[in-house]
Amino acid sequence: MGDIVPSLKLDITNMPLQGRHLIEASAGTGKTFSITRIYLRLLLEQQLPVEQILLMTYTRAATEELRGRIESTLRSAQQHWGQYEDEFWQQLYSQVEPQQAQLLLHQALLNLDQAAIFTIHGFCGRALQQYAFASQTGLEVVLETNTSDLAYTALQDWLRVTMLHTQDYTQLEQHGWHTPAGFWDAFSGALLSQTPVAATSPQVWHQAWQQNKLQVRDQLLQLEGQIISASMSEPKTAAVRLQQWQDLINWLAIPEFDYADKAHLGSLNGARLGKAPELKPQVKVLLQRINNEAFKTGYLKHAQQATVAKLVLSGVEEIRLAYQLAKQQQQVMEFDDLVRRLSQCVNEVDNAALVSALQQAYPVALVDEFQDTDGHQYAILDALYPAASRSSALFMIGDPKQAIYGFRGGDIHAYLQAALAVDYRWHMDTNWRSSTAMVAAYNGLFSGDEATQPKALFGAGIDYVEVQASAYASANAAHNPLAKGAAMHYVWLPTDGDTKPQTVPYKHQAIAQWCVTEIHHILQQGDFVASDIALLVRNGSEAQVLQSALNKAGLTSVYISDKTSVYASAEATEMLRLLNGILLCEDQRHLARAASTHLWGGSQQLLAQLVSNEDCQVATRSQMMSLRQLWLKQGVMALLVHLLKHQTIAPTQYKERYMTNMVQLAELLQKASTQASSALLLVEWLQQQCDENTPDASAELRLESDAKLIQIVTLHGAKGLEYPLVFIPFASQYKDPLKRGTKQTQLYQYHNPQLGYPELMIGPHPDVIELASAAAQQEAVRLLYVAVTRAQYRCYMVASDFKQGQLSPLGQVLGLESDTWQETLAAIAQPSTCCFTTVAASDMDTGIATPLVKDQQGQSQALLAQIFTGCIDTASNLLSYSGLVRNLSHQHQSGAKDQGDGIGQLVQAVTLNNQHQQDQQPPQELRFSMAKGKNTGLLLHDILEQVDFSQAHWAAAMEVPLARYHTVHAGLDNSQLEAQLSQWLEQCLLATLPVIGTAMGGQSEQPALCLQQLSRSQTLRESEFYFPLVKTKQGQLAAILSAHRGGLTSSLPTYPTLQGMMHGFMDLVFEHNGRYYLADYKSNHLGNGLDDYHHQAMLAANQDHYYDLQYLIYSLALHRYLGQRMANYDANTHFGGVYYLYLRGMTAGASTGVFATPVTVAELNALDHLFSGADL
Repeated sequence: MGDIVPSLKLDITNMPLQGRHLIEASAGTGKTFSITRIYLRLLLEQQLPVEQILLMTYTRAATEELRGRIESTLRSAQQHWGQYEDEFWQQLYSQVEPQQAQLLLHQALLNLDQAAIFTIHGFCGRALQQYAFASQTGLEVVLETNTSDLAYTALQDWLRVTMLHTQDYTQLEQHGWHTPAGFWDAFSGALLSQTPVAATSPQVWHQAWQQNKLQVRDQLLQLEGQIISASMSEPKTAAVRLQQWQDLINWLAIPEFDYADKAHLGSLNGARLGKAPELKPQVKVLLQRINNEAFKTGYLKHAQQATVAKLVLSGVEEIRLAYQLAKQQQQVMEFDDLVRRLSQCVNEVDNAALVSALQQAYPVALVDEFQDTDGHQYAILDALYPAASRSSALFMIGDPKQAIYGFRGGDIHAYLQAALAVDYRWHMDTNWRSSTAMVAAYNGLFSGDEATQPKALFGAGIDYVEVQASAYASANAAHNPLAKGAAMHYVWLPTDGDTKPQTVPYKHQAIAQWCVTEIHHILQQGDFVASDIALLVRNGSEAQVLQSALNKAGLTSVYISDKTSVYASAEATEMLRLLNGILLCEDQRHLARAASTHLWGGSQQLLAQLVSNEDCQVATRSQMMSLRQLWLKQGVMALLVHLLKHQTIAPTQYKERYMTNMVQLAELLQKASTQASSALLLVEWLQQQCDENTPDASAELRLESDAKLIQIVTLHGAKGLEYPLVFIPFASQYKDPLKRGTKQTQLYQYHNPQLGYPELMIGPHPDVIELASAAAQQEAVRLLYVAVTRAQYRCYMVASDFKQGQLSPLGQVLGLESDTWQETLAAIAQPSTCCFTTVAASDMDTGIATPLVKDQQGQSQALLAQIFTGCIDTASNLLSYSGLVRNLSHQHQSGAKDQGDGIGQLVQAVTLNNQHQQDQQPPQELRFSMAKGKNTGLLLHDILEQVDFSQAHWAAAMEVPLARYHTVHAGLDNSQLEAQLSQWLEQCLLATLPVIGTAMGGQSEQPALCLQQLSRSQTLRESEFYFPLVKTKQGQLAAILSAHRGGLTSSLPTYPTLQGMMHGFMDLVFEHNGRYYLADYKSNHLGNGLDDYHHQAMLAANQDHYYDLQYLIYSLALHRYLGQRMANYDANTHFGGVYYLYLRGMTAGASTGVFATPVTVAELNALDHLFSGADL
């Protein structure tokens, strides 16, 4: 790094209290202790009030801990002034008179609640608010923890516009970025950040390929003489091979981005080098750099991905701008906005007044965990606390070896930049946490054999300097039984000799089983208890493997770092089943699902009785109906408290976790019920939470109250903690840092060495990939350092033969060469502090007992699962009309006023003046005033599904639906609602259905038809259908829809091809005069008058919501159904057409609200051929 200022051992007693200080505090060296002592000196020697000593860290929990430690130090100093004998206190006593010290300490304790102890974001927010005029920050600005919804809206707007540019939209579609969800998943990191962003280009990959070719060419020319001598000594082939060789050398020099010719590569065929076998390894490596596989996967694929990067960049820039404008208009800021805003303000030339005000308010600052800072945060400190100042002081305390929060924006380069601009550098080298043997063990691991040649593992400019163990540490107390034996246990657990599949899950299970066996042995010895043991993991999937193995062995554990939402738990799924069952207990399926839950107290016996015993069904349904009334009258909490007290039977193996989750869900449901206007909306809200993965701190799993369990903690979560005994099971597994799951990332975060600050790159770039990968691997090593230094007495490091293990954190620390794990681990395990063990996975008990059954002769035999040998067609899906149009929600809507029955479309309000005025008039009739949205549609649909049109008994038909949607209309009691609703729906049954083929509202020779004329036997309600889709091209479906619309285009995508099953429910099919009609109920609000529900308005709504696509698909389903059920079916004779019933506009004796349209035989045949896989 080229230090300007040499680093000295920290001298808290005599260090100057002005200027800039950088204090490197290695793990366990007493960083917080040192901070409290510096704080005490500032308070007493400089006589600074607590309001002027700025102490910052990065989390609220850390600020509270620091405040508590400061208070404890001050009280101890006050109570025992003059009694301490060490050098620090003696120096302090000589500087401050006792009476003055007592006065200062007393005043500090009185004002400690006003002490300037903040998170970095809290300080920035306070500074902007306190000096709002100077910072030009509005007083009305509201701090929001999450404004990503504004960015998502801006993304939707951009995609709407992009849809109009077919070529651009197609490019996005090919990568799956044409939907808001797909684009957000790939690039949300760029949309929500203000980090500079750039885009790659195909040309950089062309240049990289050419550079690679030239490098190979240079190396081949160095070997030319040997290759010619070895491969061209035969006269018969010499001329041909020489020409091939020359062609290869010439091709390597040509800037051509293409595959190599087969003849070119033939020149490097190993079979030709039989006379010079020593050349084969070198030539093979060069061949692998230019062969067709290398070009395809290493260059061509990236060049193709880069073609869309420029388009994505333009989108990111536009969305960012719209996002920032939206925040300004709504006067909201996020935490990071506070930092950026203050950084901008204090570094503006004309804002000296703000800088001066802050310097006077906070002449001294101490920044804890400084290694986690970023460029904006350091820019604030740099402006407020200049180097070599005699009137201010800045103490930056941290450990660059523990810089592990790059994913949160932490920038280690900001730390390194600060290190070059300080007046004093200090280091803390005495460990107060771990035993002497443990300290020696991790010194040996991270510094190697030669302490004078520290390994450059942690990144440029970050060296490992050995620390010393303190003889006064509690871990080194005399006769401490916990400190006996080896401190570092290296375990080599290979699985390559096993006959079982060498998959990562199998290796994980083998490692987990070894850990469980060892933990069981440790607990049996009695020196350690369960809560002393921590297993450190990278993520939840690793934690799940370990927790599952522990559970099978009867060892209870808790995943401390579990940020999983309670909505993702099995208990949330059970809660959904129970609530749905109580709400829909008239349905036998829902009733049985609810009764099967632990929450209901279900059992196999109860399920069997529900199937075979009608009395049991009636009793259970009656009980659920009674509880439904309790829910509707007293709220969901009353229901759940009753169940948890009187019926719930929690599973015995995880009773505490089950009850904890259920209580948490009950509290969340109670809170949500204040916003949900009906029981069904509350259930839908819970379903939405379970389906989505939206971060919510209130929904994070609560920890079990029992703290005496084995701890499973993420590596990041373990930072700042300590454990007597630590297991690090998976440090030998390499995970590609540039992959998200199985996909290569398309957004790269890296430090631009030319510009000197972080940057984002959209799309792959060869130089950026190298920089980003190196930075991520260095952070992985720092994370391993954090893990190892958590241990007080003992650490278990387990290694196995994972692929690319030399790139794993442990592999990098050991300088591992491929396949040398065993030798390397054995060499580093110093007998005085370490031990090395080899364990064969095949020799281990898997811990899973194979179940046994009796055969016909009474002999026991293993019960083994059958091996699946079939083929699952992953290209087939269950599709629906809703699924086809779901991603069209970012299209331009031109006329519809309401999203009606909940397809999820975005709607643009009608802007004509008379319509606007009409919309402003308060509606009087229930049909117009009832709530808009899908729940009204579901209510009306459920009533009409139950009622007999010819003999309508509305009270009976409404009972259950109104119980489900009991508050869809505020302001009416039940009797008023039932009366007005039945009157409205009676009008719908008497509305005229125009004869298909006649003008809307025109006269027909046939008698007028209305729903009331239909007997129940003439109708089918809620008819479910499936039919197969065989390589259906969406572009051709769009063409059929366009033709049906009279040539108007649609926004249906052309990709991908549809394969699977089409599924749907037809609201109503009815027969009249030998013809069969399809009908669908719509609750769309098109206006507050019957005249608003005319043919053109309904046509516009149909097209805006793609209802015309819906009825074309449903018409085909009915067409196929009739063809199978009627012996002499003829579509010309029997297929009547389609009625879409806009219920708000229907009234007796008129056809308003009734949209009637034919579907021609030609259209039905075209759809039939298309969905059967035929080209049209």
